[in-house]
Amino acid sequence: MAGGAVIRFVVPATGLSVLALATFLWSHDRHAYFWFVTRFFPNPWDFPFLDLDYIPAAIACWAKGVDVYVANTCDSLSRAHDYSPLWLRATFLPLERDWTPVYGLGLASLFCASLALLPRPGSWRDLRFIVPAALSSSTVYAVERGNVDLFLFLLAMAAAVLWTRAYALRLAAYALIVLAGLLKFYPLAALAIQTRERPKAFAVALTLSTVAIAACAMLFHDELRRMAPNIPAAGSPFTDLFGAAQLPGGFGRFARAGAHAMGFGGPALQALPENAVLKSALAAGLFGGAALIVVRLAFHARLNDAFATLSPLETGQCAIAAWTICGCFVAGQSVAYRAVFLLPLLPVLLNLARFPGAGGARTALRAAAWCIVGLMWWPGLRSLAGEGKFAEFAPPPEDLPNLLLWLVHELAWWWLFAVLMGLLAVFVRQSVLPRHLTFIPRAWLASPRF
Repeated sequence: MAGGAVIRFVVPATGLSVLALATFLWSHDRHAYFWFVTRFFPNPWDFPFLDLDYIPAAIACWAKGVDVYVANTCDSLSRAHDYSPLWLRATFLPLERDWTPVYGLGLASLFCASLALLPRPGSWRDLRFIVPAALSSSTVYAVERGNVDLFLFLLAMAAAVLWTRAYALRLAAYALIVLAGLLKFYPLAALAIQTRERPKAFAVALTLSTVAIAACAMLFHDELRRMAPNIPAAGSPFTDLFGAAQLPGGFGRFARAGAHAMGFGGPALQALPENAVLKSALAAGLFGGAALIVVRLAFHARLNDAFATLSPLETGQCAIAAWTICGCFVAGQSVAYRAVFLLPLLPVLLNLARFPGAGGARTALRAAAWCIVGLMWWPGLRSLAGEGKFAEFAPPPEDLPNLLLWLVHELAWWWLFAVLMGLLAVFVRQSVLPRHLTFIPRAWLASPRF
């Protein structure tokens, strides 16, 4: 298929070309470098790979006996360690700061090359979605920071490849997911792909995964307890974060601004942003609406037929990425660069929407594809709007146009979440394990795959 050849050459080649350009600009014209990067997101740091610099610094300090859970004095910003204790055991790595650009460029290059493994697009026209997403603000943000989410993305892609093989290699795939989860916790949501196994195979995989996670929890219990307070608390819904809490948390401010624009006022309106009842009711309504979409997609006959035509690799990439993103969305707030996990989903959504007879599901899937592109460019849109640093961004109370843009962003995330959960429901319906659970009605299940 022509599209398959294109995705395996054009997308990674374009990514590597942009990386080479940025490297050249950093080496020869710092002013041009910062101008170029700020086209994608506002206020890049003074030097590339800030997040990646943080990890070797923590390891080096830990090896010297410094309590990095209090303050990582080897780090350029003295950031206390808020990652897994497992990172601190990598003392075998070269830890000098001169190695940061090497690690950063190596990680960025591997990430760009891994885009050759994305699901095949159905046509050249799909590149209108895939290339902008692959070169989006979220992607450049992750690469410029050298964030370890890129490394976790590589582990997820490798796990998807292994998951298509024999059972021993599928166990290796689950081991990679566990490793990713032990390094940064949130990838553990992707272990839900084990439902495709038969009962005995599932029991073995689940037991091994649980033992590994429990062993690390017991071994590093004290360090995990000391690390937990360093995890950033819930942030403002108007920063570079995404998650289910965003819209309920910020809607009161939007409603107050709208009321002020229409000439209303009063103490009750002033208190709307902190109204707990409003937040709870809105959250319940959003989850309820999402559930309706999930059920509709889960039992859409043609969508189930279309999903069954996906290759094992496409199914694995779709399931791992969707479980990861949906898990992050529900569990808390995530920084925009974690949206790189949306990249494997985009070709799948477009291919499913092309299936004959998809009907209403086609509209939902294509809308989700448009949402992915828009959401991945969200930091760039804010940069073009002239916003300041992410941490300082908060629209003034009466800035209704800015808040309207924020509302569209949050609704797009909720729509995407509902569609992805619908695809995951189809994934579970076509899995083997649920057919062996007697409490699940047969009408809820589809013909199993694999």
